[in-house]
Amino acid sequence: MTSEERKKLYDDFHSGVRMMMDKITDIARKKESWTLCEMGQMADIMKDLAMTEKGIAKAHHMYAEKSDETY
Repeated sequence: MTSEERKKLYDDFHSGVRMMMDKITDIARKKESWTLCEMGQMADIMKDLAMTEKGIAKAHHMYAEKSDETY
């Protein structure tokens, strides 16, 4: 994978995470109350988004430490 492809992939992931967080914020502002099930589902979604960001950061760190030929 080239640096440009990796950069585009990172940007696409970040855009997707931002889009989901914006949608969650919109829904949270419109709803007056949440059921326990809904709160659990939102927590799962946010956890998955955080894991995606963590994976992106880890990959970026690995690529920054070593040359592209290593991977």
